[in-house]
Amino acid sequence: MKIDTLNVILERMKKETGESFDLNLFVETGTFIASTTKMMSNVFENVITMEIDETLYNRAVELNSNIKN
Repeated sequence: MKIDTLNVILERMKKETGESFDLNLFVETGTFIASTTKMMSNVFENVITMEIDETLYNRAVELNSNIKN
């Protein structure tokens, strides 16, 4: 998902619920190689991602070892 798309979704949620959101956590399932995780780490303070395939998990860790959040 592109960051622009995420922003559109969040703005729509705000408009439809009449609430503002102070979101600082992004949760992802099905990490693959963590390309979405990498993008979201630039937007959210904390990112949690889950991958059950050990090979994909290890590759994601290797490719994104510089991400601290």
